[in-house]
Amino acid sequence: MSIWANERTEIATWLSGYLNMVKTWVDKILDNEHYDVDKNKIIGLIDEWILWLEETKLKIMKMKDVDPEKIKTSAETMADFQPEGIEYDKE
Repeated sequence: MSIWANERTEIATWLSGYLNMVKTWVDKILDNEHYDVDKNKIIGLIDEWILWLEETKLKIMKMKDVDPEKIKTSAETMADFQPEGIEYDKE
């Protein structure tokens, strides 16, 4: 199970590298008159980039925000905590 807190750094690294690759490609190839790049190639690449970003977005959306084990541990700790002077039902 993917958990946001555990995956966040790796996602940042992948996105940073991915965006750097796109920027490098634009700077060296697209913005250079010496390369023969037609608009269909550009459209195809943009489609690939969008698809990759959509897949990455879905993976992030499916991640748990908090580790379920931490929630369980926290709930158990709270169940054990009973301040003095307060009467609790034994049910």
